Amino acid sequence: MKRLYLPLIFGLTSFLSFGQQPTQYSLYMWNPFAFNPAYAGLDNSLVLQGVFRKQWVNLPQSPTSQIFNAHMPAYLLGGGAGFQVENETMGAWQQTTFSLAYDYQLTLGRVGVLSLGLSAALVQRRLDGSAIRTPDGQYDPDVLNPANPDHLDPLLLNG
Repeated sequence: MKRLYLPLIFGLTSFLSFGQQPTQYSLYMWNPFAFNPAYAGLDNSLVLQGVFRKQWVNLPQSPTSQIFNAHMPAYLLGGGAGFQVENETMGAWQQTTFSLAYDYQLTLGRVGVLSLGLSAALVQRRLDGSAIRTPDGQYDPDVLNPANPDHLDPLLLNG
């Protein structure tokens, strides 16, 4: 019974600690490189794709997202390479991501191709404090710091 507690605690905390707002990808099957860096170059040609999505069209400050990516085979490197720029706005919150991706492709005879991808990204998050109102008009300076409204984070993804 004691050996069950540790995996249970780690399992539950891994679900609780995932607090990011993921981007909503509609029709993701038409743009697999948007969420999987291992897809770079698998089309054997230069691919340029752009997506614009606006939810709740008639409401002010409704969530919008734009994604532009490009990827192509990198034959000299034995795989594919690409980049992606993503911008998402939800009310006072805005997030911009720029990522570079590379994948190594292993040919498995007549069976197919095994592609191992890696992506490095920079994520900039902004919160517009002028668009937020509280009932008493007081704001937490740790959350809304007018001297530094932006936050930049590195990100490493695999696929």
